[in-house]
Amino acid sequence: MGQPTPAQLRVAREKIALLQKGVRGSAISLPLAREPDLQPGEWAVYALRDPRFDPEKIRYVGFTTHLIQRYRSHLRVEGSTAKDRWIAELRAERLAPSMEILEKRRGPGAEGREAEKRWIRKFRSGGCQLTNATDALRGKGVPVEKLRECLEVQRQRRENWLARTKEELPP
Repeated sequence: MGQPTPAQLRVAREKIALLQKGVRGSAISLPLAREPDLQPGEWAVYALRDPRFDPEKIRYVGFTTHLIQRYRSHLRVEGSTAKDRWIAELRAERLAPSMEILEKRRGPGAEGREAEKRWIRKFRSGGCQLTNATDALRGKGVPVEKLRECLEVQRQRRENWLARTKEELPP
């Protein structure tokens, strides 16, 4: 057996940090622990699952080009969205969501965003109570302008996250 890759080392450090924080549940056995992060040009659509249920309920569907960094960003609860409140509840119980890769491909990010919408529609039509911003506000009498405003805030947060992530990455 050879030396571990940088991605494997990052995953091992993340697992150790979760264990030290007392986090239990499926977050320790992330699909990320079995495979490296995405390669340049790849994207993935993923689901975050609630470990308090058996089988684990899907609560969030997302798109990313950096799985590990995106998972970590979900664990940093910074706002008051439905997803943030859900993850804060898990953290209060010393739990963390598990991440499952639903679809992984090489290609333009626009295709990934379309795939994300397709998966959200699929789970929504199947009765999943997702915490995605559009799901949290849809059907609640929220004006379209407010929905657009929330989506813009989400876009700005994603851009800020990407900027922070790029600063953290080694050259």
